[in-house]
Amino acid sequence: MSLIGSSCLLANEAAAVAEIKTGFAGAVTDAGIEDFRFHDLRHTFATRLNEAGVDPVTRRDLLGHSTIEMSNDYTHSSLEGRRRAIQVLSANQRDANSDYGKITSSRVRMVE
Repeated sequence: MSLIGSSCLLANEAAAVAEIKTGFAGAVTDAGIEDFRFHDLRHTFATRLNEAGVDPVTRRDLLGHSTIEMSNDYTHSSLEGRRRAIQVLSANQRDANSDYGKITSSRVRMVE
């Protein structure tokens, strides 16, 4: 590939990215959404991959990061995911019918 061909390719890619970002900004404005950037979609993508059970290495590769730690920085919990976690914990406690979390006399050490 010649230098002219590669710079033309880069110009076309830059124009395509600019067009996508312009369209995205218009859609956000039309929807009345405030404080939302194109880059925020990377966080949504990482979070949805995590919620779908995608392993950390695959998540890292799909996001184009060099480390799993960086991908973890882009991954957040959702309100629905937090609700499910609490429901699972509650169900496990009901099923076990245990004293987990309760203070009982056998767990209290007297301090003199």
